[in-house]
Amino acid sequence: MLAVLTRMGRTETIGYVPSGRPRRMIEALVDRGDREDVSGAAVPAFEITVLNDQAAGVDPVLMNRGADGFQVAEFPGGDRDGHTRRVMAVLGVDQDFVRLQVG
Repeated sequence: MLAVLTRMGRTETIGYVPSGRPRRMIEALVDRGDREDVSGAAVPAFEITVLNDQAAGVDPVLMNRGADGFQVAEFPGGDRDGHTRRVMAVLGVDQDFVRLQVG
C-alpha cells in the first residue's frame, strides 16, 4: 500500500535517526497538525505512518522511543534536515505499519 501511495505522490521522504546509528531515509505518510504545550501554545506535532520493517521503515521493537528521532519538514517540500523530532506516542502498530506522533 505504501508503494502505491508513493507512486501517487502521497508520501514524502523523511530521515530516521536511530540513536547511535547513521540516519536512514524512509518513505512516510505525514499528517501535519498542532498540539498544545503546557502553556496552551500551539506547537507542531506530526503523525507519521511508516513501514513496520527494519530495513525499509522502522522496527518498533528495536526503536528507542526516548532517543531515536525523525527529520520531518514543517511543510511538504521544506527543509527536513534541521528538524529532528522525538517520538511522543506510538499510536498504532500492526504487521505492516507503525503510526507515531512526533514533535
